[in-house]
Amino acid sequence: MSKISVPFNIDNVIKLIYNISMERNENIVKKAFKFAKEKHSNQFFTDGSGTPYFEHCKRVCRNLFKYASGELDKVDILQATALLHDTLEDTDTCYDELLNEFGKEIADNVAALTKNDELPKGIQMEGSLGRIVQTSKEACLVKLADRITNLTQVHPLWGYNKAVNYLQEANMILKYLGGVNAGLTDELERRIERYKQEIVERFQNEK
Repeated sequence: MSKISVPFNIDNVIKLIYNISMERNENIVKKAFKFAKEKHSNQFFTDGSGTPYFEHCKRVCRNLFKYASGELDKVDILQATALLHDTLEDTDTCYDELLNEFGKEIADNVAALTKNDELPKGIQMEGSLGRIVQTSKEACLVKLADRITNLTQVHPLWGYNKAVNYLQEANMILKYLGGVNAGLTDELERRIERYKQEIVERFQNEK
């Protein structure tokens, strides 16, 4: 698949889908875009930049299509899942709301991508990855793109232990999902190595 990098807005989302697949359902993507944007409207990055949190959802979509290799199926489902992936975990959205608005396949994908707060924190990621693998290829692809996006740099307010724990989670994601898509796997591996080096350089006197 050709790799496309374009300014991200709703019109470009639709154009991107048209260029990638014959499976075209722009209404559900537009609906997911507007729904997620509204649900995250009062949320911002925790790094003090003031960036609206919904920018993260858009970046996950862009990175998914930028780095994924091969032909992607169910592109409308994939795009909507990426846009909605944090709505259950980080907003007041409930599963039934997603089910009614977007159908069972998308609702199940987003549910799989949501950590179970009832599990001990140390096993929440592993539990989530197990559900993701069992749910769909689309959920796996979105999870890979999500972690790629989040490994752009070490969070400026994190300490050494939290940064290392996040790196360990990334390696767990790679272990569980690394065989799903070669392009996303390769990019995640690159991001992990770069993130690891940033940890060394930033915290070399704090170990």
